[in-house]
Amino acid sequence: MRHLSQKAKAMKPHKIILTFFTAFLLCVFSLNIFAQTEVTKEEYAIYATVLKSIYVDNFNENKTKLSFVIIDTTDKPDVVSDYKVNKIRGLLNSFNQRNQVSVKLDKSFPIKYRYEITNKSEIDRLLEIGRKEFDESQKKRKAPLPNGYSEIWGPFHNKYLGSYGYYQFSRVGFGTGKEFALVYVEHTASESGSWTNYVLRKKKNHWMIYLSYGGGWDA
Repeated sequence: MRHLSQKAKAMKPHKIILTFFTAFLLCVFSLNIFAQTEVTKEEYAIYATVLKSIYVDNFNENKTKLSFVIIDTTDKPDVVSDYKVNKIRGLLNSFNQRNQVSVKLDKSFPIKYRYEITNKSEIDRLLEIGRKEFDESQKKRKAPLPNGYSEIWGPFHNKYLGSYGYYQFSRVGFGTGKEFALVYVEHTASESGSWTNYVLRKKKNHWMIYLSYGGGWDA
């Protein structure tokens, strides 16, 4: 610049360097935050591996073709650690860092099974309709039912045929070298729910479930 202000002329070199360094750090920080909000192709591949496992287990047990309903935002879970997970270098740190914010999911799951992406408010709307219908039917019964799970979830199952509840995924954490990955999956159904931590291992460019552990609850 041809003309500099007196303040700029008086600025010492080390202050100029510090100013540029601060701006550089802010830029890097912003790019890192942006990167964390982008679900990667690798993560969708891991989600698909987990869904395939769930589908196969259900088919072997119930002989039904399950369709999936998936919440369109990632969960922010509290991880219950396993000693085998702790041994995998960098895995938990990556998982915790990537799950500091909830991000959007879209229909990029590389699976051949039927699935729908929806938001939690739509599910709540359907369950509220079912709850009102159940309350009305209870008034007409001589002996009211102790619970109305099937009726409350009726509108949900009518809209999402072949589904059994809905699923919500966390972001995926990766171990050092990206040989291992960790993802949390929560499943909510009419009468029960469950959570599972899946640890996957990559072999020959394919992700496979290495171990899983979790818990459940009753409605």
